Amino acid sequence: MGASASLAALALVAVLSSRWAGYAAGLPLTDSLYLLVFGLSYYAARRGAGAGWAVVLALLVGPLAKESFVFLLPWLAWFGRPALGWRGQALALGLGLAALAAVHFWVDKAAGAEASASVANAFSHLENLAYSLRRAFSPKGMAELFSIFGLFWGLLLVALARPAGRRALAPVLGWAEGSLVVVVAVHLLLSGDLGRMGYLLAPVFTAALALSLGWLRNQFLVAETTHPGEVARPKKGTD
Repeated sequence: MGASASLAALALVAVLSSRWAGYAAGLPLTDSLYLLVFGLSYYAARRGAGAGWAVVLALLVGPLAKESFVFLLPWLAWFGRPALGWRGQALALGLGLAALAAVHFWVDKAAGAEASASVANAFSHLENLAYSLRRAFSPKGMAELFSIFGLFWGLLLVALARPAGRRALAPVLGWAEGSLVVVVAVHLLLSGDLGRMGYLLAPVFTAALALSLGWLRNQFLVAETTHPGEVARPKKGTD
């Protein structure tokens, strides 16, 4: 995308320092697995040819990770085409759905629960829409959204505020990223956990942060070249 390996690594460390990274990894939920699915999907969309394996893994694991994968699926099907055609995607998705059905059958049988219980639970998340909207526009909700990536939002905003910065960020300001933000917003509103679900944007934010850091570094180097430091000269009349 134009960012050096060192800046990409620095951006990744910054994103992993978020409190929500530890939250996702430490809870007995499938958030970390689902975050992997998002990462694989975005990698495949950006890499294109040669990243078919990432699409296959995302389609195999996605249905098992979360029911809300249904919202990511259309995005992956469209933007993952350069990496893996629709026939290959359909085959991988079929295997993923078969694995999901087998796991649900085994869990429901072991727990003595009805098969429709998980479906009812999934649809119950629709009740969170109004609550999530109110919370997102409240001071507490805005603070929670800010906490996802903290002060690193500022570096991105600085780059976006300048024409040259926007040009540097052009590789991650396309339809793929914009529509993925919408997908994350749907997850966020249905869940009610703004920070937890908002962290699914981590793959896109990491790429954007790496490019922002690269632009800021170049700005600093240009400033140093234009106004190099001068050695102080002794005043006349002094030894």
